[in-house]
Amino acid sequence: MKQAKNRRYPWLKLSLAVGAALALTLLVNSINQYRYVSGRVITHHLQGEASGAPLSGEKIRSRLSNRETITEVRETVNGPVLVTVAAFRVMQGPPPAPGRRRPHLMEMALYMDSADAIFWPLRRNLIINCSAALALLGALLVMSLRFPVYVRGKQLEQQMALARSVQQDLMPAAGNAGPHVEAAAECEPAWQVGGDFYDIFPAGGSNVAMALGDVSGKGLPAALLMRLIHGGVRSSAWHQSPAQHEESSRQLNQLLLTQSSQAQFASMFWCYYEPRIELLRYVNAGHCPPLLLQAGETRIERLNGGGPVLGLLKDAGYRQEAVPFSPGDLLVLYSDGIVEATNGDGEEFGEERLCAALLRLRAGSAEEIRAGLLGELKAFLGGEQPEDDRTLMIVRAQSVPAEDVDEALANLLEGMSAVHG
Repeated sequence: MKQAKNRRYPWLKLSLAVGAALALTLLVNSINQYRYVSGRVITHHLQGEASGAPLSGEKIRSRLSNRETITEVRETVNGPVLVTVAAFRVMQGPPPAPGRRRPHLMEMALYMDSADAIFWPLRRNLIINCSAALALLGALLVMSLRFPVYVRGKQLEQQMALARSVQQDLMPAAGNAGPHVEAAAECEPAWQVGGDFYDIFPAGGSNVAMALGDVSGKGLPAALLMRLIHGGVRSSAWHQSPAQHEESSRQLNQLLLTQSSQAQFASMFWCYYEPRIELLRYVNAGHCPPLLLQAGETRIERLNGGGPVLGLLKDAGYRQEAVPFSPGDLLVLYSDGIVEATNGDGEEFGEERLCAALLRLRAGSAEEIRAGLLGELKAFLGGEQPEDDRTLMIVRAQSVPAEDVDEALANLLEGMSAVHG
């Protein structure tokens, strides 16, 4: 397995090696050019300036046949100085006899810095080349060191995408809740996975159970705690009686206290609808109060009775509340990511806008209301990305004849039996 791992990404490794070789070649070549310019070209230039214009061959033979030129660089307190010493003769009167020539010496000194103005563009280019080569080497080194981390990150990203797909698949289809309700729901995590969830399912007889929860935080830790809560919702018999509902709430609170850190908690609204008596029984455990809009009414009721959030208080108590829920009535469950969504001006969408939109869209189907509410939220946000998970569920009570109820329940039970084998 390790040997196979080392053979991965051969083209990338080859590219890094070629890039490093080219960077080293550029760096060595630039250094050699810089040394040549600094050590020879500038010196020769200054030497030419110190020696003056070149003499013709005839003048060299007639006047400076014995001249010797000496050039050296000397250090002074003001910096390096190029010194040129040249021999020359002054011809006055008849030429002296051979062997009696007395050449004169002339010494000229030029500061090396005097050539900077002329050669600075060339030096600048050489410095840029050296800097580019060093930067390229540094970038390649960082890439080679960080590439395994990048690969691991991409693997985790793929796993998180798979986890998101699994999480979305675990959310039930809202249309499979039975004939007594029309439902539509959507859950959109802010990250790959989130801590929001919803559920709706038949709860024995003609009853329908519904739940929507929100775990504090975002990402994978919230998603793990969400699965724990969702499992508790599905596995307990909380929808059988008011006393069992309240006891299940206390047990779930204790479970979170023991299984999660003190920094994590959850809010949840869970309820079950009894269509035979047209009653909705619920416990709101610190969640955003769902909105209940009765048919033909304009007043929206907020369902906030129940108890505190789950997993925070050791001795928390919960009580079940009940409200009328008749055919045509609308129930809107949502997480705080809906009302606390903030646009570019720092303004929250708010519950008031949600209620106003619900009143405008109430005549549509559950799916149309869901799409309309989320559309208005998207228009309000503009191009802002969500900072929190957003979950919305719309439920409308339906009036169903008794014979249709029996047929629908039989089909539903048959489908559930086929799924569970």
